[in-house]
Amino acid sequence: MELQNIRICLIYVLKILKMMDLIVFLHLVVIVHKKSARDLFVKGINMIGVPKTIDNDVACTDITFGYNTAVQVATDALDRLHTTAETHHRIMVLESYG
Repeated sequence: MELQNIRICLIYVLKILKMMDLIVFLHLVVIVHKKSARDLFVKGINMIGVPKTIDNDVACTDITFGYNTAVQVATDALDRLHTTAETHHRIMVLESYG
């Protein structure tokens, strides 16, 4: 699934680059992964990058898109696991990303 998202993102980056040749923009606001934003920057496109990552590890950024959702999904999974463990009198271990 992640590879498919990267391919889709690259397709959009290429479309944007083609449009940039036809239309002059002062700035482009992008909400993408930091690697895709870097690729646009290397091409010389003026842009404002809005980070999107569940890691919340972008320097000088308090919070990123996707982080709250990742925390909420992990919290919901823990709540469900706790209920199941309590019902069946079991001890369960939850390992999450990050």
